Amino acid sequence: MEIHRDTRIAELISHDERSIETLVSVSSRFKKLRNPMIRKVMAGQVSIAMAARVGGVAEQAIFDALASIGFQCNSVGSPEGSGFTNKAAPDLAHDHVDSEAAGKSEKEFKFKTEFHSAPGRIVDLDVRPIMDRGEEPLSAILKAAETVGVDERLRIINSFAPEPLIGLLGKKGFEGYIYSAKDCFHACFIRRSMQAVSKPDPISERQTDPNPMVTETGLHTTGGGRRAVVRLDVRGMTPPGPMVKILKTLESLSSTQQLYVFHERIPRFLFPQLAEQGYAYRTSEQGGTDVRLLIGRRP
Repeated sequence: MEIHRDTRIAELISHDERSIETLVSVSSRFKKLRNPMIRKVMAGQVSIAMAARVGGVAEQAIFDALASIGFQCNSVGSPEGSGFTNKAAPDLAHDHVDSEAAGKSEKEFKFKTEFHSAPGRIVDLDVRPIMDRGEEPLSAILKAAETVGVDERLRIINSFAPEPLIGLLGKKGFEGYIYSAKDCFHACFIRRSMQAVSKPDPISERQTDPNPMVTETGLHTTGGGRRAVVRLDVRGMTPPGPMVKILKTLESLSSTQQLYVFHERIPRFLFPQLAEQGYAYRTSEQGGTDVRLLIGRRP
C-alpha cells in the first residue's frame, strides 16, 4: 500500500493491524490507538501529518517505521502534495514544498506567539473530567465559546487532539491550532469575529426532512422505490459509544439498506466521519433529548 502525509490512520490499520504497535513504537502517545473506541472515533479523522503533531515526532520517523512493515512511502496520491517521497525530486519542486511548509510553520508560530503574549482574557476549559464521567464535552465547549469576545482567547484541554474543533469553531469566527503538552493537548483559539463564517456543508446530500419527524420508511432510491431500513437506538450510551456503535452498524449494512437512529443529541462529530465514508443523512430534532437520523450510502 502506498501512503503519504494525508493518508488516514484508519487506512493504515485497515490494511495492516500491525500499524498500531508500529505507531506506538514511534511515540508512546499513540497508545490510545489500542483502545478500540478511541481508535474508531479518531483514526478516521487523523492523517499521518496530524499524527506526527499529536505524537511530537517528525513525519519522517512515522514513514520509516511504517516502511519497516511493508508500506510504500510516496507523495503520489496526496491531494496537496506532501513533499515526502522515497524517490529523487527536482530541486524546483523540493524548494516549492519547503517554502509551503515553512509558510505554514511560520503562520502557526505567529499564532502561538500571539496567543501567549496578547493582552486580554483567556477562557480555559479542561474537558478531561467531563470525558472521564462518560459525558459529551461538546455542549460545554460551545457554551464556553459563546462567552469569548473578539480578540479574546479560548483554550480547550483534552487527553487527545480534538482536531474536529478547528473546523467547528472556525465556523463561529475562531482561528485555532492544537499543541501537545505534557500528558494532554491544548486546542488554542483566538476569536477573530463575532459573526459566524458561512461555509458549505461537507455533505451536499445532508437534508432537513420536510416532515416534522424523520420517518422509518427510508429515503427514495433512484429507481423510485425505498431502501430497507435498520433501526438502532443509542440513547443512554456514554460518548463516544453512540458514534462507535453507529459507524460499526453502518459497516454491516448493504448498499441497499439505511440506518434509522434514535439519539439524544445532534452528533456533530459524527458528520465528518459520514462525509469521509460516503454517506448522506437526514436529521430531525424534536426536543432536547429526541433526535432521529436516517443514514444511507450516497447513490
